[in-house]
Amino acid sequence: SPSLRQVTIYVQAANVIQFDDLSLEEVGRADSVGYTALLQVLDSRSPCLELLSLDGIDLPSSLSPLVVFKDLRELRLGSIFCPISTVLFVCAKMPRLTSLSLTCAGSSSKSRRPTADAHAGSHAEGAYLSALETLRIMGGPRDIEEMLEAIDSPSFHTVSLSVSVPEYDTDGWTRCISLLNARFSSTLRTVRAECRRSPHIVQGRTRAFSLYLQPLLPVRYVNDLALNV
Repeated sequence: SPSLRQVTIYVQAANVIQFDDLSLEEVGRADSVGYTALLQVLDSRSPCLELLSLDGIDLPSSLSPLVVFKDLRELRLGSIFCPISTVLFVCAKMPRLTSLSLTCAGSSSKSRRPTADAHAGSHAEGAYLSALETLRIMGGPRDIEEMLEAIDSPSFHTVSLSVSVPEYDTDGWTRCISLLNARFSSTLRTVRAECRRSPHIVQGRTRAFSLYLQPLLPVRYVNDLALNV
């Protein structure tokens, strides 16, 4: 349908039962060709598509370089297990993308430790989101930092962050929130931020509420704030 505007594709976990002799990774490879073909049809036959919601579909194979969605305005990816750089590589080809939602559920996001160049070019080279206005992301500090570093939009005004702080990176929350001030202090109007501390962080190492709030104070144009720590 050329006039189709919104599509939601959800793959139920029960579908894995028929591949009971395969690992989850092998199941993803087995199904990816079918997903790619389906999305290619959408891309070519529904040029007016503005909202695409994918859940239970692996990346990057399902969103191959052949699938561009040049007019897509909102992309909801659900839980992903691929690196953030893969998501950026795909989304950077969508010039009208204004809203992105994803949950970083892969083991890589939980095991990656902070590096010395945490704020220097960690995202895919040349992969910038130049039209983004709204971001919703859940994941570890490094994944969220990498996504925020790739946003190069003068219209970015709404962000929802759920930062899973591991026991080995207790400063991850501060780095993520400080990026909001460093890069979007003049454009942000709405901030939803949640700090999900690892259960392995002992009580003596938790912080006072004021220390969670302090990195947000310089973002002076925010008029709607929700903070959950």
